Amino acid sequence: MPDCPNCKKDIPNEIFELHEAHCSRFIILCTQCKQSIPKIKKKNHDEEFHKKAKCPYCSESIDITELPLHKTICNAKPRPCLYCGAIMDLQSLLDHEEHCGNRTEACDICGKNVVIKDLPEHFQNCIEIMMEQENKEQESLKRKKNNHTTGKKRGKK
Repeated sequence: MPDCPNCKKDIPNEIFELHEAHCSRFIILCTQCKQSIPKIKKKNHDEEFHKKAKCPYCSESIDITELPLHKTICNAKPRPCLYCGAIMDLQSLLDHEEHCGNRTEACDICGKNVVIKDLPEHFQNCIEIMMEQENKEQESLKRKKNNHTTGKKRGKK
C-alpha cells in the first residue's frame, strides 16, 4: 500500500488515484501536529489545538499548552535577589546579585563584617564556635561543682 503524499496515510492500490485527487483538493496536513484535516476546518483546528497566548513577561506568542512551562523558565520573569529581595528579570538579576552579594554586612552573632554571599557559611561557623564554647563552659562548671562537693581544691597538694 502506497502512502498518500498529502495526508501520509496508507492507501490501498485500487483506490489510490481517486484518494490522491480528492485528498489534495480537500485535505491538508497540519504543519504543527501532522494531523490530516479538511481545508475548510483549518482555522477551527488551529484555534482549538494550536491557540497562542502572549507570555505576560516577554510578550512572546506561545502555544497555549506550552505557556505554563514557558512562564516558569522565561528569562524575563521577575525574580527576587537572594541578598536584598529586589525584583528583576533574570539577566539584570545575575548582574545585580554579583554586585549585591559582594557587599559586606555585620554578623549578628560575632559582629565581624562579612561578605553577604558568605554569611550562611559564616553563621554556621559562628554557631559551631558558640556551641564549642558553651560545651567548654559546661564542662568547667561540672569540674568546679565536682571539686566543691568532694572538697578538693585546685592547685594544692
